[in-house]
Parts: sequence; C-alpha cells; structure tokens
Amino acid sequence: MKKYKPKKPGVLKVASFLLFFGAVGYVGYLYRTEQLFPPSKTKNNSPKLNRILVTISGEVKNPGKYKLFKGSRIVDLIEKAGGLTEKADLSRINFTERIKSRQTVNISKKKGFFKKLGIGAAPKETYLNPPIEVEEVK
Repeated sequence: MKKYKPKKPGVLKVASFLLFFGAVGYVGYLYRTEQLFPPSKTKNNSPKLNRILVTISGEVKNPGKYKLFKGSRIVDLIEKAGGLTEKADLSRINFTERIKSRQTVNISKKKGFFKKLGIGAAPKETYLNPPIEVEEVK
C-alpha cells in the first residue's frame, strides 16, 4: 500500500492556514457581538435595577433629569426630552453614544459664521471710539 502524497504540498498548507484563521476570526466576531457569551440574566432583573438617571441641558425643548434603561443612547435621551431646538449644533452630537448613569449631556448652540472665523470677538477696549462734541442749537 502506497502513502498518499499530495502533488502540491503548498496548497494544503495554505488551505489549512485559511481555515484556522477563518475560524479564529469567526469566534472573535461572535465574542464581540455578544453571541458567544451573551450577558448573564440574573434573578434580580427588575426594572428598577435596569434604569439610569441622566441629566440633559442646553438646546433641547425640555431640559432636566430623565430615567432611561441601561444601554440607552443619546438619541433616546433627546427624544425623551422633547427633541432639539432650532439653535442646536447637530455637528457636535454623537447620537449613537451610550449613556452612563448620572451622566450630564449638554447640547450646545450653533456658532454663527463670523464667530467660527473669530470675527467680531475682539475685546471692547480695542474698538476705536472717536470723541463726540455736542453743540447746543439756539
């Protein structure tokens, strides 16, 4: 009986290499997406324990303190606060950021075009105020 010898030993090595690292990558994916080890569900899964207290201020319609579920995002908090005002700066908000308990979220105002450039922001003492003479008319 003859032993099996592959004609191209490099192909077998490459295939086993790809299979091994593919399996490692898939296990890593399952771990990151919490499908491999899902969060444990304990007996104390009452609604009170799964709530967090968060404060929101700034350019929202109803600023204040709100109770949300753990794992909530900033978009959920803004929705609960009645939405954003027209002056809110959307470019500075990360809507998908998860909120932590007792966190304060501040929604800032839009800056005008000239304020972004720094125009008109000089101190008052740098402005030239010419002297004014008042004459009484008779």
